[in-house]
Amino acid sequence: MDDATLQPSSVTRAIRRPPAPRSPGSRTRLHWPYAVLSLLIGALLWFGVDLYRMREKTLNVDIEYESLLPADWRFTSMPVRTVKVTVRGPNQAVENLTKEQITLEPEYPRTALERDSYDGGLTLMPTFVHNLPAGVSVVAIQPPIINIRLSKLITRYINVEAGEIVGTPQEGYAVGRVNQIDPVAMPISASREFLSKITSTDVIRTKPFSVEGGRGLVGGMVELEPFEKDGVTVDVPGFVYMTVELDEIPAERRFDQPFEVRALVDAPFDRYGKLNLSPPSVIVTASGPKTIIDRLTASEITIYVDMKDRIPAAPGEFNIKLKAITPSRVRVARIEPDTVKWLAEEATASGAPAPAAAPSPVAAPAATAAVPEE
Repeated sequence: MDDATLQPSSVTRAIRRPPAPRSPGSRTRLHWPYAVLSLLIGALLWFGVDLYRMREKTLNVDIEYESLLPADWRFTSMPVRTVKVTVRGPNQAVENLTKEQITLEPEYPRTALERDSYDGGLTLMPTFVHNLPAGVSVVAIQPPIINIRLSKLITRYINVEAGEIVGTPQEGYAVGRVNQIDPVAMPISASREFLSKITSTDVIRTKPFSVEGGRGLVGGMVELEPFEKDGVTVDVPGFVYMTVELDEIPAERRFDQPFEVRALVDAPFDRYGKLNLSPPSVIVTASGPKTIIDRLTASEITIYVDMKDRIPAAPGEFNIKLKAITPSRVRVARIEPDTVKWLAEEATASGAPAPAAAPSPVAAPAATAAVPEE
């Protein structure tokens, strides 16, 4: 063996000693911040994936028929009001979606509105659903077709009559007649089929009209009741002007004190010298509005005879009908008795007429002269 063989190699290999085994009592050291961060990242990834995961949901959505229906068209029978709408989209958007957030507004076929009525189907398209969140679409609508009955409104005028009169007028007044309704007719809009059932006896009535505290003539604007025919009710918008007469309550009053009978004479009397009436006084009953009768006094009434009205009853005896002068709006209902006798006296034996002692003549006043009824 030479020397080269005995010399150690210039390249040495490093040999690592394996770590000594851990003792049973030792613990593994954990890095908590990294563990928590890992959990958070995992959760965010899971939520992110779930947020964009697609899902479907079915909602009961109300159909808004009136939104695109022309103003002069109405349903003759109410169609299906709610349908099932199935939507599809991101999980979170679909999960939070409610039926109140979206609208279903159908479009009506043009051919259906070219006539006076339409009875047929209406197709519900996904494009009719509005206000959907981004990324959400309509998958299906059940039922996809609904039956509808439409009718075009036609206008017709119907006469107006007064409805109930309510309220209490002032004391001494009572409800009389309806004086005026303006306009006398109002239009209603309904289907041709419905209007064909209306006859000339059908009327629109006003809502209750109040005369509370009124007197004389009471007027004002009043609304109209809905028009009803064969179980169908049609609203009548607008007002009419209405007046109601309040009549004063009639009353009678009997005056207990006798009224002296006065005379309108055709003097001078050529033949008769003395005016002798029997009886010289009478009992009077006056009638008229209560407010006036309650304040009426006996001095406001004059009872008289007109000598031109004398009718021969017997020799030297005449019947004369009694008359009365009363204030305005007052009349004499009864005079007891209603006829007096005039007993005439002949002239003296010398042939000269006796002096006339007639009652004081009654001047014709500016008042109403009332003749008692027979």
